[in-house]
Amino acid sequence: MRAVGRQIMAGLLLTAVLVCLAHTLGTVSRLKTLPLTVVFDLREKPLTQQEIDNLREAENKRETPVPFTAWSQRKGNLVYPELNREITADLVYINGDSNLLIAGTDILTAEGKNGCLLTEDLAMELFGSTQVNGEKIKTDELEYTVQGILAEGEGMAEGKKLAVLQADKDITADQISAAVGEEQADEKASGFAMRLGLEEEMVPMQKYVDLAGLAASLLLVLIGGSMILPWMVELIRCRKQPYAAVFCLGLILFISLIFCKVSGINLKIPESMIPTRWSDFEFWGEWYRRSMESLKSFLYVQKTGIQAVYADCTAAVVGGSLLTGFFYLLWQKVCRPETVRSFYLWLLTTVILEFIVMIRMGNGATLQQPDRRMIWLLPPLCFAAVYTRGLFIRKITSPESCPKLENESGAAAGSVQDT
Repeated sequence: MRAVGRQIMAGLLLTAVLVCLAHTLGTVSRLKTLPLTVVFDLREKPLTQQEIDNLREAENKRETPVPFTAWSQRKGNLVYPELNREITADLVYINGDSNLLIAGTDILTAEGKNGCLLTEDLAMELFGSTQVNGEKIKTDELEYTVQGILAEGEGMAEGKKLAVLQADKDITADQISAAVGEEQADEKASGFAMRLGLEEEMVPMQKYVDLAGLAASLLLVLIGGSMILPWMVELIRCRKQPYAAVFCLGLILFISLIFCKVSGINLKIPESMIPTRWSDFEFWGEWYRRSMESLKSFLYVQKTGIQAVYADCTAAVVGGSLLTGFFYLLWQKVCRPETVRSFYLWLLTTVILEFIVMIRMGNGATLQQPDRRMIWLLPPLCFAAVYTRGLFIRKITSPESCPKLENESGAAAGSVQDT
């Protein structure tokens, strides 16, 4: 009865591992699809629509202009006159392209007028449907035409009542989102700030992606380490047995190569962590201090509704990674197949559970191909590593594998008996 309970517990833990892993990897993939911009805070000196147009005109004259969208956010009421419905929501007024803030089924541009995008939850409360293109809503006595849904099908703005509206001439902007790209992003952001006279704190959206990627990478390192470290321990134990040591070393290399191929983990060192001179030992202390200051200001900065979408996704990845790691370690402790039959039975159970998870969460918008590969192959690889190690330990510790030790033990016993 105890063995049955242990198997049930192992099955529940494996299910939790697969669900949490799929959710974590899917959220990281979705987060990478969001616009990677730098947000400048202008609340101390908001800009009028005319000033924004002048800034955009000057920027477009440059050889390499930086696209940007000026915007502001505030609480307000949206009214749907046909059904006499009124909802309080976060209203984001923009001057520029909406895709520099958040993805949607349509794009609001700087040339358009009186268009808006709504989150799915807000559309459902106002209209009772998400098929709302062309519907008219009002706020502050101004009428707007719904042109699409924000982040439809990806769950990025799930649970949020958010509306993106094209600003009229009376709306001032206290935020600017600039698309500086990935190459030399810091230099471009600093240059853009200097050209526009912006001295306030910058908030790169890339940091949210980096934090989420770091959490997911640490999770993969935990899973890989749990497979490789036990074999390194066995290598140390059997270092005086050449054949066993060679077998352990070969298996360590094999598991490492397969794991790196399956997980696609990136071990590239960021350029910001590489000193100009390797003899510059003070670089690391200065880099750590700057990184901690930047992280603190980034975490404690007041977040708008748009930034909250990024922050919530990053928090979901961090929480999902912690849960996955916790359930995975418990599962490894409980599930230890000792016979060939139990190994194949658990392998079949794993495949069935993976198939169910894929059916539930494996659509194209949730899990990308590398994510699917990890979910399909990592658990069986863990099973194989644990089962092979169990066989190896039983083989090494069996009397047949240590005849010399057995003979010495017998001789010692005989000598004690003679005396």
